Amino acid sequence: MAEPVIIDDGGSTRIKLLKGQGVTGRMDNLLEVTNVAGTNQSKDFATGPFIKIKVLCVRKTGTAAPVAPGAFSIAIGLGDRFEIHSGQQRVCGKFVDRSAIPDNHPYHPAGTAADCEIIVKGVAGIAPIVEARHSEQQRRYIISNAPAIDKVKIKINGSWSTFPIPPDIIYTAVFLLRP
Repeated sequence: MAEPVIIDDGGSTRIKLLKGQGVTGRMDNLLEVTNVAGTNQSKDFATGPFIKIKVLCVRKTGTAAPVAPGAFSIAIGLGDRFEIHSGQQRVCGKFVDRSAIPDNHPYHPAGTAADCEIIVKGVAGIAPIVEARHSEQQRRYIISNAPAIDKVKIKINGSWSTFPIPPDIIYTAVFLLRP
């Protein structure tokens, strides 16, 4: 059973896969930034199944603020994507079918039909600096050279929608949710 992934901006952009239900909460391959086709990036998978993506913003007044009219919770399917922009750093995701990966795979745990491939990458030649911190066996991955989230883009059924984060926002979180 999948636990949610939370990508937020608590000073720097952070990624956290909550542990539980057989999920370790570890995505340590995010720490291994390498140059792939001219882009500095790292990649790992969050084991699903994931069914929705939700964005939450908090204003300076402490009130919740949608980044778009109405409730911002979008159903996702295979091939759908997202991009979270934090200055010159990006957290990109694609929902993929990894159900054919066996339990004894040497590099990744067994997958589901709705996992999320997460890529952290820099733009304009700026490599992401990814660090991990943990407490009580729960890890979070921090892109320490990324500022607050300034834009979220979501591609559903082949069409991109862009959601700029309003200037009076002090906290933004993006949730990848399970059933």
